[in-house]
Amino acid sequence: MKVVWICAFNNSQLSSYLPIKTSLAHRIYCWFNHIPIQKEIFEYAVWNTNGIKEMEKLDDLIELHIISPYPRLAKKIISFNHAGIHYNFFRYNGHVENILFSKFSFWGKPKYRSNRCAIKQLVNKIKPDIIHCIGAENPEYSLSVLDVPVSIPVFVQLQTLMMAPDFEKNYSPKLEKMILNEYKDLYLFYQWTQFEFINEWNKLKQYAHKNDISIIGDIPIYLAYDSSDVWYNPDLFLLDKNKEMIYISACVPDGFNPDGQLWCNPIYDYNYMKKDNYAWWRKRLFNSLALYDILRIDHFRGFDRFYMVENGSINAKDGSWKDGPKEELFKDILDKNIIVEDLCVMDDGVRRLLKNVKYPGMRILEEAFDGNKNNIHKPSNNNANYVLYTETHDGIPVMGLLNTLSEERKEIFVNDLIEERNKLSLKTKKLKKDKDIIDSMIELAYKSSAKYVIIPVQDLLYQDENYRMNLPGVIGKNNWSYRILPNELKSKAAKKLRKYGEKYQR
Repeated sequence: MKVVWICAFNNSQLSSYLPIKTSLAHRIYCWFNHIPIQKEIFEYAVWNTNGIKEMEKLDDLIELHIISPYPRLAKKIISFNHAGIHYNFFRYNGHVENILFSKFSFWGKPKYRSNRCAIKQLVNKIKPDIIHCIGAENPEYSLSVLDVPVSIPVFVQLQTLMMAPDFEKNYSPKLEKMILNEYKDLYLFYQWTQFEFINEWNKLKQYAHKNDISIIGDIPIYLAYDSSDVWYNPDLFLLDKNKEMIYISACVPDGFNPDGQLWCNPIYDYNYMKKDNYAWWRKRLFNSLALYDILRIDHFRGFDRFYMVENGSINAKDGSWKDGPKEELFKDILDKNIIVEDLCVMDDGVRRLLKNVKYPGMRILEEAFDGNKNNIHKPSNNNANYVLYTETHDGIPVMGLLNTLSEERKEIFVNDLIEERNKLSLKTKKLKKDKDIIDSMIELAYKSSAKYVIIPVQDLLYQDENYRMNLPGVIGKNNWSYRILPNELKSKAAKKLRKYGEKYQR
């Protein structure tokens, strides 16, 4: 895949490839702004450099082209290859425009035509499959997305909008109108893309329904600080007078993470939300339920009590638990098709919340066979109100788990599996191969009383730890990069699912 990143950055490794000159335009810019003339370009936007280093590891999968503005470049465009990445720097000509348009307002708004022309020229030459515009709040290069052929998908990413020193964090209808007028073309473009997406989504959903397929959607409990929701509704979050986060979301320390996890999301002010009967949350849930047939709510325990730490904490050790809205938030949607993720720190409060809302929780079959007869993931220890997975997107595929078990642990796993199958009146042949173990787990799941059964495709295809979907709390090249190749879905796997589906009426 050929990918273009449009972003602004610099580092010392690349500076040697990029000769600069002190032009008349630069001297004028420095004179107007009363700053000394710099003789070198300093490193900035290190997050882009770090991202590119990660992409260097994927050069066998992705051909990455960087397009970046560079002030005082000796040539209009300089292109080169370094460590498998294709770099394309163009001379940044925004200083003069910024001066002229700011000093002489009757000229209107700057259009950055020179920058846009350079980016358009490079995009036409590269012919990428997709474009990722990093820092879309910067019009000096992000306006170039208006010139991209409509056949090329564009992914737009805003950078820390709420943290920008010159961003007005106090929302007002007047400010919103001003921003929409200033970026009218971009606003209309993305309004159109959302309109088209909803149309296409509805067609896909109708097609699925015609084929008796339901769609499960997912909703996270927290939002990003940079979201429009926080800017538009600051009173719904625990922010100070400067609209900075007072506390941030976190995960309590455990055996896997002795320092805990810093999630860094803003914390809801549930006392304020209660005044209008949690209208914002209810609207969010109803909108999601309109998109999907079944809605999975992540980190459901956070609605009973949630864990938070002070903003600026270096770890999550010194946090505190606070009460959430509990079942009061869900009183009008108790009859909806909702699944809740309850794979978390369980206590009496969470159990009481689950009992009151009656939503099915989750059980993981690969965690069931540890020799403990009271293991909550065993189908025989559950009623029908649960969703049974062989493993989840956050877990290791079953084949990978079997590869990591010692002989002793594997023997316990297999014997426990056979005993559980016996409890559900399933005959079991000798499980000589790991594939036999996985097949017996899939059949057990189908035979169980679970409301829904979910078999990740990695288990269906006997794929190992190298095909893991996600490793929580870790930033790595393999997270969320799993793809199914065209020749991997064989008719044999489909026949197996059909056989179990017909036999156990699923």
